[in-house]
Amino acid sequence: YKRSLDGRSLASSLPIYASPRAMGYLPDYTTEVVPTNPRDNLVSTVDTINKMVVLVRESVSSPIVITTAESIVSGIGKTNPTEMDLLRGTFWWCKHHLTFKEDEAALQQDFGVQDLGTGKELLLSPSFLLSMFKPTGDCDDYSTLIASLLKLMGFQQVGFRTIAADPFDVDCFTHVYVVVQLGNGELYPIDASHGPFPGWQSEVVFKHHDWWI
Repeated sequence: YKRSLDGRSLASSLPIYASPRAMGYLPDYTTEVVPTNPRDNLVSTVDTINKMVVLVRESVSSPIVITTAESIVSGIGKTNPTEMDLLRGTFWWCKHHLTFKEDEAALQQDFGVQDLGTGKELLLSPSFLLSMFKPTGDCDDYSTLIASLLKLMGFQQVGFRTIAADPFDVDCFTHVYVVVQLGNGELYPIDASHGPFPGWQSEVVFKHHDWWI
């Protein structure tokens, strides 16, 4: 891990999220800029997670997200796929169709934001992400999409897990991924942005918190 996985804390000064209106290299989008406290990692993390939860709740009625969930289930090739079939299918679909890109690079290269100031957190709605010609995002974008897909597949207990993984700042949340409570009560991680296989999660964890949707 690099410092904070991607060189900064999970949430910094200005969370932004975008929603699609049309197709293109980048779909047309609207933005909402929400100030937070960049000096308080917990406050900025809470602000970011709250926006991610809103995006998930909105996305379960999005046609492109619904179609993607149906496509993943269909691709499993079973009449009655198990929980693990659905989780593995979702992980590998996202792994093969999304490309990881840090917010700083996306803001500057794709959205024309050159002045990053004290830092900005970019949140892409799942429908926007799926509408991109080449879908790219960071860990929070992967997580928001995965959570939306799993909700549509019928999983009831889906949440975001934030972890502090930076040995130089053990109290700072630096990464986020999805956790699901299985029927047997086990919590199963889905980290398609950094994990090499379904169920993987970082061994470097100084603290974590689960935020249920």
